[in-house]
Amino acid sequence: MQLMCAQNDMQPTLNHFKCFIVASEEGSFRKAALRLQVDPSVVSRAIQIVENDVGAELFKRIPGQGARLTEVGVAYAIEIDRIFDYMCRAKKAAQTIAFGSQGLIRLAISQDISGPILANALADHQEKFPNLKVDLLELAPADQVRSLRMGEVDIAIMLNPPNDRSMVVERVWIESCKVALAEDHWLAGHSDLSAADLDQEKIILGHPTRGPFFGEFVLSILQARQVHLETVARVERVETLLMLVDAHRGIAFVPGTSYHECVGGITYRSVNLRESDINVFAVLPTAEPPGLVGQFLNSLRSMAEKLQN
Repeated sequence: MQLMCAQNDMQPTLNHFKCFIVASEEGSFRKAALRLQVDPSVVSRAIQIVENDVGAELFKRIPGQGARLTEVGVAYAIEIDRIFDYMCRAKKAAQTIAFGSQGLIRLAISQDISGPILANALADHQEKFPNLKVDLLELAPADQVRSLRMGEVDIAIMLNPPNDRSMVVERVWIESCKVALAEDHWLAGHSDLSAADLDQEKIILGHPTRGPFFGEFVLSILQARQVHLETVARVERVETLLMLVDAHRGIAFVPGTSYHECVGGITYRSVNLRESDINVFAVLPTAEPPGLVGQFLNSLRSMAEKLQN
């Protein structure tokens, strides 16, 4: 029997389709209602709405025996089952991204902070979430900020965050300072150095716009304390900076957590900057990052706390 679909009939919802699927599995509207914990009239009305939408009878009602799918109903049930299966998979995929177990993180860093804390956080997070992919971009701070604003990266790790209220800035760890010295430099005889010990020394810095920037950052702290250093070279790579130290061209400042660069002829000494913390920040374009970004930020916080305590 063909059913005419009225122009203003109610359109089926997911609940109506669910009633249809359960009724087809149970072979009875009454049993379907018990399983769904609703009144049998609710199931009956839901089936009627679905049948009106299809324009055909989907169940053959058998008094005293329940309801059986018609040939049309069998074909329809197969397709509705597939749709619900797709929806379940879509929900699972969305949840894995929302809760940080699968997806893509676009992470921007500078070479100044690519040390053990970040390395261990990445390794730990990869172990916990093997299906998570991290695209790592090494960018100068200005390019990190630009990429955040353009939506090209999800999170940036940097020394000097922007003064931008539209972004969220969080300190993730405190960096110590080491000075790289030629092994026969006169300061190498000291176990620890004060800011005053460095006065009038020759210093090798990073490129002003391309980095590395850690030396420039420390230099600004020293200049505020009237400690004067002579800049003798500017380079773009940490390897070149250390090579010039080894060549007795001057000294260089490096992050304390990653000062272990293996370059022969160089030794490292701690610099006591007293109350001037060198902070490393995570910068995000929103206060409510996607779940996978939030999960990675948690891993970074935990690793920083573990390695610095």
